[in-house]
Amino acid sequence: MLFGLGYLEKKRLCNAMFALLMIVFLYSRLYVYPLYIIYGSIFDIREHYEAVTRDPIYIAAQYIIVGLLLVLLALNAMWGYFIGKTLYNSLRYKQELNDARSDDEHVD
Repeated sequence: MLFGLGYLEKKRLCNAMFALLMIVFLYSRLYVYPLYIIYGSIFDIREHYEAVTRDPIYIAAQYIIVGLLLVLLALNAMWGYFIGKTLYNSLRYKQELNDARSDDEHVD
């Protein structure tokens, strides 16, 4: 349960906090991150640094960094999908949100 609220028997508050987590996650990771961080690292950097447009090492480094930022965006989208799927299932089926990870320390 989110933030330990499941142990306090606060199911409604726990679900509300999970919905708030989803809203903040989707806004910050799937709207602000691509719009400002990735866009700025692709287009705005050449306006501020003239060395980037001339030196091939800086150009290669920029492509590597932008590639890694895009991989991080794909991971954020995947996590957003899983968070949304969990919230959808909890609202549609009115089921309790349980932790899918195992509590058992024995690994086969």
